[in-house]
Amino acid sequence: MLDRLRKELKAFKGDRPGARFTNLHRRQNAGTKRKGILTTAIVLVMGLALIVLGLLLGLVPGVPGIILGILGVALIATQFKFLAHALDRWEVRLRRLFRRLRRS
Repeated sequence: MLDRLRKELKAFKGDRPGARFTNLHRRQNAGTKRKGILTTAIVLVMGLALIVLGLLLGLVPGVPGIILGILGVALIATQFKFLAHALDRWEVRLRRLFRRLRRS
């Protein structure tokens, strides 16, 4: 399981910005004709739990809760294609914003 996670992370990093989450969604759902409602529900609950935990930890000084929130959204995006597309667009926009901020 850990090897699969490492391979998936390497593939995710190797994808071009603007297509990473869509490719992750495709890889996660490759070979499955239909995902079960139980699987989708479990992933959704885990993702929402990470988002809520990230929000709560964001209130604690010095703890970067936003990282957990981003992981939660990315986990949910493995199940929903529209969210994967939205994250790809957001990634491109945030990269552009950070580039502008670094130049200033």
